[in-house]
Amino acid sequence: MNNSPHIDPLLTKIYNLLYRLGVRARTLGFFEASCAIFLVMKNPERLEQSVRDVYHEIAEVYHIDVDSIDSHIRHLIRVIWVKKPPFLREILGDGTPLNQYPSPKRFIGILCRYLNAEFDHYHGDFSRDARNTI
Repeated sequence: MNNSPHIDPLLTKIYNLLYRLGVRARTLGFFEASCAIFLVMKNPERLEQSVRDVYHEIAEVYHIDVDSIDSHIRHLIRVIWVKKPPFLREILGDGTPLNQYPSPKRFIGILCRYLNAEFDHYHGDFSRDARNTI
């Protein structure tokens, strides 16, 4: 019997995407952002609604307050934007300026949009309407 934990393939793809952006699991906000992206990919309407609802669910998992989750994701965004890995430009496209950090909601949306395009077979309910709110 295999006792190794099962990790959802989508979560693995999210981790790999963040690794390509130059952050590692030890970076503050890595797991909170991964979880938020995962939850939005599974139910895109959550991005249109309040991201705070997603944060509440994450807060229960990690046993921290909602404001800390927002703060941790903002930290992760700053780390990525300071490093400016070349892969960031690929995700953002040519029109998005790199001189300003996106909000956590926008960041989550950008990565969901990228994953949706990159991993078309796993997009689930990621509707055109949700993509257009990003």
